[in-house]
Amino acid sequence: MNELKTYCRENKIKGYSKYSKKQDLLDFVNKEISDKDAALAKQLYESEQDYFLKLQNEEIQKQKDEILKEERRLKDEALAFEKMMKMKQNDEYEMALKVDLKRQEEEEVKEAMVIYKEVRDKKYAEKISNDDLEIMRLARLSRFS
Repeated sequence: MNELKTYCRENKIKGYSKYSKKQDLLDFVNKEISDKDAALAKQLYESEQDYFLKLQNEEIQKQKDEILKEERRLKDEALAFEKMMKMKQNDEYEMALKVDLKRQEEEEVKEAMVIYKEVRDKKYAEKISNDDLEIMRLARLSRFS
């Protein structure tokens, strides 16, 4: 009986002094112990619940971060691809423009050549009269004499 009372004092169990019979005190101590165990078990259960909830929230956050990172990466790739395509289109446009300018220049040169040939042919197609021929011959002779 004294051992039970000492146990109650050491474990801070209140209300043990009103029991005078050993069996009643033993039942009281067992009930108090089971109540404390139940309270501890409940506390442990709630703590585990909080812990697992925290782990689950962390995992959800990691997944969200990974999804956002992946979306950002895909968006960056799409922007890079779009930029590359624009640069490629600009290069193709510049090349086509250069080819067109070169072709236009060649056509202008051809037209100028055609005009030159027409003028030359027209100039030399005319027959020089005898008087003009005589004047030209005299001019040459006077230059070289």
